[in-house]
Amino acid sequence: MPTSDHSSRTLTIGHLVESLDDRGVAAALGDLAAAAPDTGFRVVVVALAPSGHSDVAERMARAGAPPVELNVAPWDPRAVLKVLAAFREHGVDLVHTHGARPDVVGSAAAARLRVPAVSTLHHIHEHP
Repeated sequence: MPTSDHSSRTLTIGHLVESLDDRGVAAALGDLAAAAPDTGFRVVVVALAPSGHSDVAERMARAGAPPVELNVAPWDPRAVLKVLAAFREHGVDLVHTHGARPDVVGSAAAARLRVPAVSTLHHIHEHP
């Protein structure tokens, strides 16, 4: 039975992080970017803040998933538009956010794209 183009299409997951700091949340995304093609996924990582030299960014690029680093000030409402543009450019089908600011910005971008969004809480704080 023939399959449709949609069913054989690679799912693109857009991860939104604060930065590509080698000690931060993005560190695990380098391994994920390398493993994703073998599992039928494509990973796009967008960072809200530039991180300078980053081993994580280099690992992602070597895996065929060069990250996008934006330069948006904390809580700048234009961040949503910049993330939206990056996700559109890469054909993101699902948004996965990591952290407080990425949660807010990524959820708004996902709503504009009309794609699902999921958030991972990496740190639990008793009181903000």
